[in-house]
Amino acid sequence: MVFFNKRIYINKAAFIGSLILPLIYTGCKIIEQPPITETRKDGVLTSKEYLWQKDVSEKGLIWPGVSPALYKNIIVVAGATSQERDMLVALDIDTGEEVWRWTDFFTINHISIMNDSEYEINQKDNIWLLQEGYNFYAIDLKTGSTLWKDKRDIGQGTIEGMQIVGNKYYNSFLFYKNSILSPTLVEGDVFSQQFTKILEAPLDRNQLFGELYGLMSQPFVYEENGQLHVFLQFSENVDVYTNKNFNYIASYNLFTQTYDFEKTRLADTVALPFSERPKMYDDIMIVNPDGELYGINKYTGEKVWHLDQFNKNADGVFTYAIYKDKLIVVNEIGVTSRVMALNPLTGQTIWEDIGNGNAAHSLHFLNDVLYFSSRGDGHVYAYDTETGELLWQLDSPESELFRGTGGLRVIPGKNGEKGKIIASTFATVYCYEAER
Repeated sequence: MVFFNKRIYINKAAFIGSLILPLIYTGCKIIEQPPITETRKDGVLTSKEYLWQKDVSEKGLIWPGVSPALYKNIIVVAGATSQERDMLVALDIDTGEEVWRWTDFFTINHISIMNDSEYEINQKDNIWLLQEGYNFYAIDLKTGSTLWKDKRDIGQGTIEGMQIVGNKYYNSFLFYKNSILSPTLVEGDVFSQQFTKILEAPLDRNQLFGELYGLMSQPFVYEENGQLHVFLQFSENVDVYTNKNFNYIASYNLFTQTYDFEKTRLADTVALPFSERPKMYDDIMIVNPDGELYGINKYTGEKVWHLDQFNKNADGVFTYAIYKDKLIVVNEIGVTSRVMALNPLTGQTIWEDIGNGNAAHSLHFLNDVLYFSSRGDGHVYAYDTETGELLWQLDSPESELFRGTGGLRVIPGKNGEKGKIIASTFATVYCYEAER
């Protein structure tokens, strides 16, 4: 296994591992009785009546790990057909009734995490982009039809996830160049298979390992003063056999085709690459390499703040997001369960909960409440984003656990009503009334 695939390897291994418990139940969900709303003595909700539920696994369990897409009055989730073929199925958000289904994958079955569990960033109105390795899809959410699909077997899609800006999308892809895989920034057309290679990662050729000198993680593209800039993060082999690598950042102006600042190394040799796409707050870009958190000046590459107090057993590998004026952080892997809110300008802790909530792949927010599902214990968690109070530790109403990879989405309410929470197990989709 190439070192730079370590995060993908860990995630997919954990994803497969999370399937072991559901397999004990022979692929059949068991709902003994409809759930009732229950709370613990400390007021945390553990069971809740659902508004509707829909079995989207006609035979076997649901394998694709993809965060649901929301378009007008439908939610699109992963499912499985009676022929044991993976599918995406659109459900009416008010009734749970099926609207359409899509099965136009290049392969029949998937045990993978599509789009790195990201959502919204890969959707433009009714067009939803999906990446699974070197397979790319564009789906029309109005009709459930394929707009285009592309098998890019001229390289490898080790790092998954596409960011749409305007009518273009951007992602990192590995193309073969003289028998070597070269990490490259790609600009693609949302509405067609057309794409352009923009920039190769500026890697030094220290050590060739598995056809790679290094890897470019997900970039972040933003517009400022009418020009697009891309904040890059990439890792470079030093001595893979002893887990020694360099992590770098850089910023590139897509309009002038020049660097805002050149490659800047964050630390001495490290073991772990970047966990996920950078997040931006004002002039600060937040990155998470080698189990540490950095706040970086997006113009200069200067370190504004740095948190390295997390244990070195991957406890500092996070899923994180900006919500209003806070950086919300949940551990993705590691031993310690940690949920916390930080000041994104300083890195100072606002609140922290250790021991609850863990193994999150995507974070969701609605009316000052954080929601996520845990790959580790199969619960749906909810936290007050202002105080850090734990509100929900919701059990699945069936034998299958809630999914940690995809399967969760929040839906804003209408006309003053509370919103909805969509939560999926490996067999069923449930719709709950939101906390607020």
